[in-house]
Amino acid sequence: MRALAAALVLSLAGALPAAASEEVSKPALWRALRPDGAEAFYLIGSVHLGRRSLWRYPRAIDDAYRRSAELVLETGADELRPEVATRLAERYGTIRPPETLRDRVSRATIDELSRYLIARRDSLTRYLQMEPWFVAQQIEAREAQRVGLEAEFGIDRHFASRAAREKPVIGLETAESQMQVLAWLPRATQEELLRDAIEHARDAKNGSDGVARAWARGDERELERIIYRSMAESPQLSTYYERMLVGRNESMTQRLASLARDGKLRFVVVGVGHMVGERGIPVLLRDYGFRVDRVR
Repeated sequence: MRALAAALVLSLAGALPAAASEEVSKPALWRALRPDGAEAFYLIGSVHLGRRSLWRYPRAIDDAYRRSAELVLETGADELRPEVATRLAERYGTIRPPETLRDRVSRATIDELSRYLIARRDSLTRYLQMEPWFVAQQIEAREAQRVGLEAEFGIDRHFASRAAREKPVIGLETAESQMQVLAWLPRATQEELLRDAIEHARDAKNGSDGVARAWARGDERELERIIYRSMAESPQLSTYYERMLVGRNESMTQRLASLARDGKLRFVVVGVGHMVGERGIPVLLRDYGFRVDRVR
């Protein structure tokens, strides 16, 4: 899930059509009905770091998008602009001199990071003024790029680009609030995030590539396993999961329930990590009286 922060610091590209020969993705699609049976939302998860081949969907997803009056994203489309991400990264991801990363994490973690960077023909120097959480997302972004995943091909960005020409876009959060969740994590949690990123950097199957492939198959069980893997292996990361996933799931669901009062049909695209599990948005919407079913 650090892919969200990684995607925020990369530029928004215009949507490009996928080649006709590429295989069609089959992501999960949910429908939420109001108590009176009227349609309120269609929802799909997004991979924030993707590849162009993921942009080919079954007709049911395209039809749901076209029928919807508005597109709902985690943040407004304007906040995906690179200058916004640069400003926020400077504010929340930078350590002010004379302190450095060495003052934030243990010597053992610095040594692990150095070994990783040397193996990648990189230098520790350029990371010394970055907060631990920000270094962690840099690692995830570079490993995702190594296997062909880019922020410009994220599912949220694809629909944001389409909607710019077709319909209004609503953001459930702000890019700044998302950065704040990470920046305000306890230092011990941030260091554990960094150690986890280093340890699993080469594990493409259980990283961004595994998420993208499971998303394309509509494999909820595999997505949940990968996304919550780190917490299962490192209980120290429970604070991260509670704030970055569960807490935001609850606030975004509350916002969706409020939006639904006007009777419009909306197409919702949020990170796939928010869509799976017993505390995912589809499940939480039921607590607000919606009937939610997976329709494909």
